[in-house]
Amino acid sequence: MAKKNESIVFFRIFAKFNTLILKNTIIMEINEFIVNFADQFDETDASVFTADTKFRDLEEWSSLIALTVMSMIDDEYDVQLTANEMIEANTIQDLFNIVNSRA
Repeated sequence: MAKKNESIVFFRIFAKFNTLILKNTIIMEINEFIVNFADQFDETDASVFTADTKFRDLEEWSSLIALTVMSMIDDEYDVQLTANEMIEANTIQDLFNIVNSRA
């Protein structure tokens, strides 16, 4: 009986540990994505960019930036966004979610 309880405790700890690793990996990935996204802008301060940033509201946003973002996503993540996906995304998190769903 003691062995069974030890096994259950071990698997619960293991599951929590794996969940923490997964959450940290996702956080690191979104942070990397935000940095790569921000690198497409010349005049906007990097501190402006968060997962919740509504990128179309940025003064520097333009159709040219949209194309460079799409190109960056293709180069860095090997994901080709459609024009509709770019239009439907409102935040950096939205774009990340699309990329992450295809990775």
